[in-house]
Amino acid sequence: MKVAAVIIDDRELVAQKAINDHVDFLPDDWIVVHQKPPYAGGIYYIKTPMVYNNILTNPNFWRGCMYDRVLIFQHDSGLLKSGIEEFLEWDFIGSWIKNIPGCMNGGLSIRNPKVMYEICIKHPYKGMAVHGNEDIYFCNKMRELGYKMPDKETCNKFAVETEFEFGSVGYHAIDKYHRNYKEILNQYANI
Repeated sequence: MKVAAVIIDDRELVAQKAINDHVDFLPDDWIVVHQKPPYAGGIYYIKTPMVYNNILTNPNFWRGCMYDRVLIFQHDSGLLKSGIEEFLEWDFIGSWIKNIPGCMNGGLSIRNPKVMYEICIKHPYKGMAVHGNEDIYFCNKMRELGYKMPDKETCNKFAVETEFEFGSVGYHAIDKYHRNYKEILNQYANI
């Protein structure tokens, strides 16, 4: 199975730090890609969540992807230990979103590019007001269409975000949701 880890960010130093926060725990055969966002007005930019949503819900982003799975990661995510390859069976897996049942966060997520492309083509994204953020859009459509989705327990083993949880492989945006987020970051320090 061919897998790539992809960060979409317009800030070179921020993207490089995020790559460093992941690369030590990625399998050696995974490709790491820093994808610059679309070019407009003389600069590369992601100014709003809407721009990011539009990138990931554009079928051109997924069209012709030569990987079987793609790990999407953002600047505020990281891997805490090895083992991420145990989650490649799912068409989408991310950290469980506490108040949106059945949905997972995309800030650290593994996705099947063929499924993402198919959803973008057959069920076009209609913006945040209709579908919410891109991860909610994909999760809702995938659940509706019967794609292979994990349960809450599996998601929490993969990554943590809105719920405090030990034992995950990775994390996303934990400093926004937990005062004691450093406990999550350091949980494997003495192993």
